Amino acid sequence: MTHDEIDKLEAGPELDALMTTEVMGWEKGPEWNWYLQWNQDHSDYRVRILDGGGPDDFMPSTDIAAAWEVHKTMQKRPFSVRRQYHAMLQHVVSRRIKSSWVISWPDVFGLIEPEDICRAALIVVMNPLAVTKTKDEG
Repeated sequence: MTHDEIDKLEAGPELDALMTTEVMGWEKGPEWNWYLQWNQDHSDYRVRILDGGGPDDFMPSTDIAAAWEVHKTMQKRPFSVRRQYHAMLQHVVSRRIKSSWVISWPDVFGLIEPEDICRAALIVVMNPLAVTKTKDEG
């Protein structure tokens, strides 16, 4: 997916499903009621059981606690990825509130929404070294 396509995703099941597989690195089980959660170098994993038997149990695009789990996962990435993620998070929040200024740290956390965390993480993971300007911004 491109930066623009990710930017247009609405909060909901599609964005949540992308977060579980692309950002969190979980492999879905055959009946959507469990995931294998690998560590960074794939040398170990844990099984994550979803209580309700479906992907709706992990909803980071609408649940701030789940989004914070995504944020913590991004904080464990290498420095260069974290730096891109932080810059993208500022950019995503600034775009959502239609600010012509980039929101500074730590002010961005006062304005953050769960889907902001998801979009920023997904853009960085799926488009390494993504530029912060989209086509409509010039």
